[in-house]
Amino acid sequence: MLGGMIAAALKLPSTVQSHQGLFKDEAKFNELLTLAHEGDWKRLPIGITMGHVGLALRGTPYVGGTLDHDLNQEVCTVDLGHLDCVTFFEDTLDFSRMLLLGGHTESDMLKQVTLTRYRLGVNSGYTSRLHYTTDWIYDNAKKGVVIDLTSHLPGARPHHFRVDFMSTHADKYPELRANPNFVPMIQGFEERISKRANWIIPLDRVKEAEAELETGDIIGIGSSVPGLDIAHTGLIYVEDGIRHFLDATSVPSQMKVKLEGPLHQKLEKMRGATGIVVARPLSPVVYRTGPTKT
Repeated sequence: MLGGMIAAALKLPSTVQSHQGLFKDEAKFNELLTLAHEGDWKRLPIGITMGHVGLALRGTPYVGGTLDHDLNQEVCTVDLGHLDCVTFFEDTLDFSRMLLLGGHTESDMLKQVTLTRYRLGVNSGYTSRLHYTTDWIYDNAKKGVVIDLTSHLPGARPHHFRVDFMSTHADKYPELRANPNFVPMIQGFEERISKRANWIIPLDRVKEAEAELETGDIIGIGSSVPGLDIAHTGLIYVEDGIRHFLDATSVPSQMKVKLEGPLHQKLEKMRGATGIVVARPLSPVVYRTGPTKT
């Protein structure tokens, strides 16, 4: 009852735009707030909270390109009613962070999304968005949002992800077509990413590593496409000892957020998968809108 009253009190227009960004589907946001209040999710470890949020988002339609609606300005956008594989795990993480930090408004959510989505937590334009998943993990590990768990798991081996897909396929990105001056900037970031030492759990070792995974762990599935690091992303949800994969799938016959598992069986069905990288969420300690400089 009280959760419903809170949601009703927070009811806003279906699309809210502010200096912080663009927020869509406040009905889903309020629904999540009600569930969170009734289940007291804010008192749970962040991974468990993410599991609850992720399950609550099951059935949400898969829609790509929801962040790319303004070619002239990068607007931090949250659309809980339409998710792709990245916005699914990112929104799940950021809603959970918001809860644990005592937030409950669209503005609070946008602050967390800005922190995780952009390099150093600052939206300074399209090129500041963390387009490559390994770069997202690297930057958010520096910000204390996650820990890159990959190298600590059984079967991990060193790996260099050499990326250049965006700069060599600029015609596939509306912002790059509209702003060709962005391409050299993207290329510069790609060169930095490609120089980093990374780790991967090869496909034939994933089953061995699964036992170490926990609910809320963020999974990036390595790609065999030249110039691309990660082909797909999702979350781990542990139930009855099974490490399920929770994701927004673009498989034509499904096209929604769904749960399936175990993880290694999911990967066996994915053409071109090379292995996984794993980032574990860290519980937020201090509410902040940007990173701490080190």
